[in-house]
Amino acid sequence: MQVYLIRRAITFAVTVWLAASLAFVTLLIIPGNPAQIILGIDASPSAVAAVERALGLDEPPMVRYLRWLGDLARLDLGTSLVYGVPVGSLIAERLRVTLPLTIMALVLATVLGVPLGLFAARRRGSWADLAATAFAQIGIATPSFWLGIFLILVFAVNLRWLPAGGFTPWSQNPGKAFLSLVLPAFALGLARAASLTRIVRSAALEVLSADYIRTARAKGVPEGVVIRRHVLRNALIAVATVISLETAQLLAGAIIVENVFTLPGLGTLVLNAVSNRDFPLVQGIVVCIACVILVLSLVTDILYAYLDPRIRYS
Repeated sequence: MQVYLIRRAITFAVTVWLAASLAFVTLLIIPGNPAQIILGIDASPSAVAAVERALGLDEPPMVRYLRWLGDLARLDLGTSLVYGVPVGSLIAERLRVTLPLTIMALVLATVLGVPLGLFAARRRGSWADLAATAFAQIGIATPSFWLGIFLILVFAVNLRWLPAGGFTPWSQNPGKAFLSLVLPAFALGLARAASLTRIVRSAALEVLSADYIRTARAKGVPEGVVIRRHVLRNALIAVATVISLETAQLLAGAIIVENVFTLPGLGTLVLNAVSNRDFPLVQGIVVCIACVILVLSLVTDILYAYLDPRIRYS
């Protein structure tokens, strides 16, 4: 286990470095001068040059890159070129929106996808199975932004049950803050619920056709026990296998959904940082997202070993 953790720690560091380096190189290639964007198109060349010197943008790219790596080694993500505040504090502020939204969407996807997949597998070939399969196919094919607009029209504009957009800070009114995330969570989580439905159904069908399931039923084991102890456990193994991938897709989808619902989260921050060529902010966001995904991947591996005793990390 110790060797495995050391190996994962090395993989963690290398992956974060590669992701951040790729973001740095990509921003260098994209046209646009951050100093020009900050001052506006009417700024004089001397003013632009002065801002470049103040921000360190006049230095060679390799010098900036090595300085940023040194800061990253000290867990310092730098200062935003546009907002003028530490990148770490800016990301932490926006995560107060994005993190609860992602968790709500993931819980919704699991609560809907796992039972629906099991239900469809137990009734293979029935109308219920066809309906669940249709839901999975339609849900996967439906864009999250279109679903978000549809939910706004139905539940915010017509029924007026939930807010159409915006966000109330948790410190002001936790209830309103939660309600502000309900529609975005559904827009973000229904596609993942559809994906989990298909995965759980396939895993459950494979388990239900196994010899030990037929043996358990022949011995008179109640159907509920068979489902809980064997089918559900193996279905959760399939869920655990893809949970980190699902979370990564939720974080990527949050960029679009947050803009549809005008949420001040990490998604809108990413778009603003890229459009303004805010190099430190973009790199800081990439590092944070990479860390979240890698930590979830490690948790998934540990959970996978717990659910399947045949797996051992040594």
